[in-house]
Amino acid sequence: MAKKSKKNKNNATVLLLLGAAIGGFALFSSSGKEEEVEEGNGSGSGTGSGSGSGLPRGLSNNNPLNIVISELAWLGKINLKDNTDGRFEQFMAPEYGYRAAVKNMRYYYDNEGRTNLKNIIERWNGLGLPSSNYIKYVSDKTGIGQTAKIPRDFLYNAEKLWPIIRSMAEWENDPKYSNLVKYSDYYKGFKLT
Repeated sequence: MAKKSKKNKNNATVLLLLGAAIGGFALFSSSGKEEEVEEGNGSGSGTGSGSGSGLPRGLSNNNPLNIVISELAWLGKINLKDNTDGRFEQFMAPEYGYRAAVKNMRYYYDNEGRTNLKNIIERWNGLGLPSSNYIKYVSDKTGIGQTAKIPRDFLYNAEKLWPIIRSMAEWENDPKYSNLVKYSDYYKGFKLT
């Protein structure tokens, strides 16, 4: 589902991947360098990946928020040809998956106007996929109202953003694995943003 020949402000060719089934898309330059416009997430609750680890997919992929595969050259990303999952990105270490998640969340907030849990999670989960239980889970865990505006400074403060990221990672990987969602991994990734 690729569409070619879009141009950015610098007339560099970009590729727009449309993931209709998952509601994600990504923009990247023809040079393969990471741009600030990455998107493409999906609900990935459940186990199984190419790793055979028995862990939920997001944790075994070092992609705790289940960012969908794109051509974007994420920092720490496993090359597409070496990706054994087939649907979700795989990263060399969890901090790179958290870094990508933080960057996506900032993009949604700053460029798409998704400023509350409901809007962010509906976008994260993919268009057309049920999100109400996901939204309720994150809202209940964080104490943030589903439609309450999240202050922008939360996205740039590791401690303030952590409850949101942690709750989303728990949901994406099954809450029974919440002990494997670690602040230390997240914080390393946050510092890389």
